[in-house]
Amino acid sequence: MHEIRNYIMRGMLWQAFTSETPVVLLIDEIDKADIEFPNDLLRELDRMEFYVYETKELVKAQQRPIVFITSNNERSCRRLLAAMFLSLHPLPDKETMEKIVEVHFRD
Repeated sequence: MHEIRNYIMRGMLWQAFTSETPVVLLIDEIDKADIEFPNDLLRELDRMEFYVYETKELVKAQQRPIVFITSNNERSCRRLLAAMFLSLHPLPDKETMEKIVEVHFRD
């Protein structure tokens, strides 16, 4: 019997949410994504879950991933997206970045 789930490829967000160990997720060049993608992504990251309509499955994050989102400013990101994240220009040194991550992920 053919099941639709055999034809669905689990993307990086799905893999990050279902990982048993802590993960870092890089979403590169979000400014090049479809115009609605940032809004959808914010909802999933806020709830730490998403629904797969094809399989009627709710995918919940086992652990909150550390998410890095980059932009090349080719197209301005929506204000809501920009306001919800820490923008670093230029990138901090390794020690400062470790301190930033430690604030949210002590372990």
